[in-house]
Amino acid sequence: MSYNEVQARIAALEAAWNAGDADDWVKGYADDCLLVNMLGAVLDGKEQNRARHAAVFAGIFRDSTVVMTIERTRFLGDGRVAVVDTRLRLTGHRGLPPGIADTEPGVLVMVMRHIMERRDDGWRIVFSQNQAIPPAPASLRTEAI
Repeated sequence: MSYNEVQARIAALEAAWNAGDADDWVKGYADDCLLVNMLGAVLDGKEQNRARHAAVFAGIFRDSTVVMTIERTRFLGDGRVAVVDTRLRLTGHRGLPPGIADTEPGVLVMVMRHIMERRDDGWRIVFSQNQAIPPAPASLRTEAI
């Protein structure tokens, strides 16, 4: 997998989210994928991933917008595996799950790691884990002068 292929896979995820399209969201995932969401729930397989995203796209994340930025990509071993770290900025949501708060007013920032593997049917995401970044404690915030 080249870096361009990594960029294309992440761009496709971003486009699927912004379109609210769960079928497109899972196109790059392997059938036997695992996804750990921001609450720590494990979505086991492509169908659970699709069903959960269909629900959130119809609910609290309907009409939300995400911008995904690749922060780091590392190819492992013989180049058949890539670890891709991304940062997500989500705006326009209708609410957040219990225990999750906007990182900054109106913006939820998350980090998401994907593990991609070259398989017989092409490159597939085999694992993803998403972590919400909590707001900084008031004692660590700085005010503009």
